[in-house]
Amino acid sequence: MSENRNCPNCGAPYDVGLSKCPYCGTSYFDLSCLQIGNEPFYLKIKDSARGIVFTQKCYLKNVDVSIESHNTYVDSPLGYKPFAMCTSRDLTMDLSLEAVAENDKLMTVIKEEV
Repeated sequence: MSENRNCPNCGAPYDVGLSKCPYCGTSYFDLSCLQIGNEPFYLKIKDSARGIVFTQKCYLKNVDVSIESHNTYVDSPLGYKPFAMCTSRDLTMDLSLEAVAENDKLMTVIKEEV
């Protein structure tokens, strides 16, 4: 039996066994089962622009998370000292994967019908 959770995008309940919210179409990818340098897994990625699907066996090698703030520096017309005001923040997550050759193949590429 599948668990039910609420969609973080629209708030509707959804079955975690699904890959998309049936209400708003938000995609879900739960990567919590992947551990750095542990068991290999198969990664399947669709490149719609080229009409191909890549499949490869790999390990999760590293996860890097970085946060960058963008500041605007403001001068006060009232004579106060200039100050910085955070106008936006960016969060970048990089996953490093290491491909594992299987039967002398690094990956399988399949051309899809359009």
